[in-house]
Amino acid sequence: MTADDTRPVFSGNSAGGKAWDSHSPGIIKYARLHGTLWTIVLVASLAWNISLVNRNTLEEVCIQARSAFEKDVMYRRWNAIYGEIYAPVSDKVQPNPYLSHMPEREISTPSGKLLTLINPAYMTRQVHELAQEEFGVRGHITSLAPIRPQNAPDPWEVEALKAFEGGNTEISSLEIIDGKEYLRLMRPLINEQGCLKCHSGQGDTPGSIRGGISVAVPMKSLRAISHKHIFSLILAHVLLWMIGLSGIVVGTRRLIRSERERKRADTAFKKAKRETETANDKLVRVNEQLKQAIEKANEMTMELQRAYEARGEFLANMSHEIRTPMNAIIGLSELALGTESNAKRLDCLGKVSSSAKSLLGIINDILDYSKIEAGKLAMEETFFNLEDVLDNISNLVSLAAEEKGVELIFNTNMVVPVYLMGDPLRLGQVILNLTNNAIKFTEQGEIVITTQLEKEAPDHVVLRFSVQDTGIGMTREQIEKLFQSFSQADRSTTRKYGGTGLGLAISKRLVDMMDGEIVVESEPAKGSMFSFSAKFNRAVKEEERASVPPEDPGRIEPHGAKQVFEHSEELKDIKGARILLVEDNRLNQQVAVELLEQAGMQVEVANNGATAVQKVKAYEFDLVFMDIEMPEMDGYEATKIIREDAKLRRLPIVAITAHAMADDERRCLEVGMNAHISKPINPELLYYTLVKLTAPGKRHLKETGTRRGNDHDGMVPERPVPRNMPGINIESGLRNVGGNKTLYRKILKNFHSDYSDVMQTIRHAFDKDNADDVKEMIHTIKGVSGSIGADDLHGISKEIDTCLKMRKIDTMDAMLDTLKESFDIVFNTIEDLEAQENGEKHIMAAPEPDKTGLLPALTELDGLLGQAHSKSEQRFNSLKSAVNSAGLREQAHTLGAYIENFDFEEARDVVREIINDLEETNE
Repeated sequence: MTADDTRPVFSGNSAGGKAWDSHSPGIIKYARLHGTLWTIVLVASLAWNISLVNRNTLEEVCIQARSAFEKDVMYRRWNAIYGEIYAPVSDKVQPNPYLSHMPEREISTPSGKLLTLINPAYMTRQVHELAQEEFGVRGHITSLAPIRPQNAPDPWEVEALKAFEGGNTEISSLEIIDGKEYLRLMRPLINEQGCLKCHSGQGDTPGSIRGGISVAVPMKSLRAISHKHIFSLILAHVLLWMIGLSGIVVGTRRLIRSERERKRADTAFKKAKRETETANDKLVRVNEQLKQAIEKANEMTMELQRAYEARGEFLANMSHEIRTPMNAIIGLSELALGTESNAKRLDCLGKVSSSAKSLLGIINDILDYSKIEAGKLAMEETFFNLEDVLDNISNLVSLAAEEKGVELIFNTNMVVPVYLMGDPLRLGQVILNLTNNAIKFTEQGEIVITTQLEKEAPDHVVLRFSVQDTGIGMTREQIEKLFQSFSQADRSTTRKYGGTGLGLAISKRLVDMMDGEIVVESEPAKGSMFSFSAKFNRAVKEEERASVPPEDPGRIEPHGAKQVFEHSEELKDIKGARILLVEDNRLNQQVAVELLEQAGMQVEVANNGATAVQKVKAYEFDLVFMDIEMPEMDGYEATKIIREDAKLRRLPIVAITAHAMADDERRCLEVGMNAHISKPINPELLYYTLVKLTAPGKRHLKETGTRRGNDHDGMVPERPVPRNMPGINIESGLRNVGGNKTLYRKILKNFHSDYSDVMQTIRHAFDKDNADDVKEMIHTIKGVSGSIGADDLHGISKEIDTCLKMRKIDTMDAMLDTLKESFDIVFNTIEDLEAQENGEKHIMAAPEPDKTGLLPALTELDGLLGQAHSKSEQRFNSLKSAVNSAGLREQAHTLGAYIENFDFEEARDVVREIINDLEETNE
């Protein structure tokens, strides 16, 4: 061992420090330079942020002072407008001696109470005293020629008043008053017409400067807030400084260790060279040893250099990733505190929340990775519902996908079990990370999240999850780097899309802990597919799956896409089933009745819960579709009463409501309902629920012709619906009515008729502060607009409904304006459709019967109405012009309305009145 080998590598004592320096003074100098630069950068950043906090604090105080001045001016203007304001005489309100020339300075009320005149200046002084007493804000009204000695200006105010005469409009500065720091601000008082009543004698004219009002706002509380911000900044910068120095120290020590190894290799080489002079036989062995030592030293140097560069790049990325949301949080917080606009404040706080969540995500990634590295991250073993995990992911990512115009599709194979034992949090974390990456790197197209059963055993299953996108794709070289810590595909990806490079590394480790593997397939510009397997223990509870949608190959309905499921064969087994539809909205009744009758069901309608209770106790039904919010008695109460009857406890009851939150579904199940369907009604889910909950068997069908949706014999051919209808999603609307275009046109027309004046009603209720009526109408609009496919109208009504529930009415006026705009667009579209339809009817109308043939035609119509026949409306349309020509226009209009609403008994009465009128005319 040489003398050099005994020297310490690194030590806190002076000897160790000298030994360290002696090995590699260049490296130490280089490290000190980097440490100094790092310190200077952070100190400069801290100084700039502290100055920004101080500037923002002063600006906020100035805003408070200006607000106080404007408030005083408004009080004075208000007092001057009304001219004579009186207040009861009290200890604090005494007659103003400077108003003694006023003939009615004091007056007495009929009850004997003494009132004294309060002029603007007197009111201002009262307000200043209250403000100083309550908030510590000092106010003083003054002028260079005061009438009242107490209004004489102090030296600071004298300088300010003189500056006003020179053209300045505001003077402010920090001053010490009574040993405390204040921001003093003064603005001039401009004479207005109302001021001349008291000041015309001083030669004042409108527009001249009467004096000014000075405001002194205490700085103590705001200084305390700014000191807290400054302390947070200091703490954050100290933390970053320590992280940076730690990296520099670690890298420096490794470089020095490498340098020492290199010097040792040099020493060994020299020693071997000396020995070769006396021992040629050892030359080959020594040379080989020397070669190996050099290669090892070079490999270690390269490895350390790569590690140093990777950590440096990671620190740079992390510095950027953490500082960006941190600066946004600090800056937007200050902006929100300084603004007077509620809308702007909400916008700022929303961005603060987004930045905070971004920062939290980065920190969570780091903590998760640290836990995994330390072996402290344990997987839970708990019962969970796979559908809930996928639903949660859909809720988290659907908005981001929608904003980019990317279609998000969930596809779960029919054989995948729903209930499992495992860690749902970590499973969701992996799927969410892969989905977020897919959305990040996909500009157009679709993202498909697929769940398949890969392996099955009596006590466990292995599932295969895949996330396939149509994004930018990757090369083979990029794929090889994907699952490394602190790494992305390449540096350009990091610059463009951001990220810490930990997500995929964490996902791989979590998949390993779930006894699975993760793989990726990708080609540049053709998208990528990440897939992983995971092992779960079985936990099937069949009794808990009664209300779970079917696990078929296209089961994607719970996640917002179209469900692929054919029910024709299953519906045949329950044809003729008696269904009770409990719904108070006419349009929703029409949609549901048509869908159920098209499926071969016999339907009765109840307009509220109380009627539904009476019907189920009087008649036998196979299933009840129950709305939730209804007049007289809601769906919850009706279901509770029905379930109290022992004979009705097994009657299937399905909630059908605009409430679609998990808590709403839970409450429906708690009161005794069997399932939950949200509005707008999805026909596939409606039919599936029928098949699932209705007992099969042959039933007697009434021959009353009530199946209006399927009888087209002799009718005008079904007219197509325009491809483009502003404000209306035609595909969604038609899907909600099972593709029946004639029914869809009729529903749109009824919507226009029923809701043409609803905005006026809502405005009236809102102006009267009748929140319950507004909430009820908005809830109804939300459900109906969703049924007809009016997506924008449905969206704004849903937003208003949420705000009403949370009692957020600050922006309600603007939201109601947006609601009206959406209504106008939909109404204009429907009116254009009706105009087109009327034109077609005119062209295709059958020849009108003459007067002699009108009576037999009306008698035929009466017979069709008695059968509730689907041809009733067609026959009436062929007779309408003739009835109008006979001078019975009003009766014809009433008759048409009854037929459109399927009120056939009322329609028959009107037909008979028309027949009687015509018979009397003929006589």
